[in-house]
This record gives sequence, structure tokens and C-alpha cells, in this order.
Amino acid sequence: MSEFGDRLREERLRLKLSQAKFAEACGIKRTAQTTYESGERSPSIDYLKAIEKVGVDAWYVWTGQRAGIGFTKTQEENQLRADLDRIENPAPEVDSVFLAEVLRCVACTQSEAQVSPTPNQQAELVAMLYRVCKPVGKVDIAVAEHAMRMLAII
Repeated sequence: MSEFGDRLREERLRLKLSQAKFAEACGIKRTAQTTYESGERSPSIDYLKAIEKVGVDAWYVWTGQRAGIGFTKTQEENQLRADLDRIENPAPEVDSVFLAEVLRCVACTQSEAQVSPTPNQQAELVAMLYRVCKPVGKVDIAVAEHAMRMLAII
């Protein structure tokens, strides 16, 4: 099982829902839920939004981190929503220096993880890292490593 899958299952059980009921509430089939929990497949952004509406701590499921001290649920939800919006809405301009930093990070992470993503997967990974990391001005290696591990199980 993947760390993501473990946390997803943990949250589902916290809500006292069977896989079938949880899947239905999220608008997917039970078999898809099973593949997410087992780490066989990675979910879409739409799925992360759906589990959030069901009451899952989607930030925790995705990152493994609960909100820090001093964060309210509303602040945590706002942070998750902002992160999801950055992933869905591409930046209007591309900073080539920052993009080069993202590419170096992906290449390094790919080498360390011994993963060979397809060109499409690599492009999606670079785009996602750019959109998520650009607003904070630096590439978060932990996010890159997590994303690369997710690719490894696809």
C-alpha cells in the first residue's frame, strides 16, 4: 500500500464509511476507490475535491501533514483550495529561470527514485511543480519526491 493510500483509507475509516459508500459519495466506482487505497492508481484533482466535500482532510491525504498549530479548519481548507486552484489554473507567464530549476529538480528526483516517467507524465509533473512552487519562489523537493513516488506506482 502507498502512503497516500494508507492515509486515504485512514480518513475513510475515520468517517466510518465502507469503500462502496465512500466511492458513491465521491462519484466513483468502488473498484476505483480500491485502486487509490492500494496505490495502484493516482486520483485526479476532481477526486481530491470530492473527498474534501465528504469531510476528508484532503491536505493530509495528499501531503501526510495535518494543519499546523494555530490553523483553523477554515484556514486549512483555504490553503488546500488555493493549492488546488494553482494546480488547475496555469500561470499566465513562464519564468524560464524558475522553470529550469523545476526541470533540474525533476531530473534529480527522477534519478534518485529510479523512475522513468513517460514524456507526458514528466510534462505534467513539471507543470504541476511549476504551478505549485512558483508562488512561493522555490521548488519544494519534498513535493517533487512525493509526486515522483506516485508516478512509480502508476
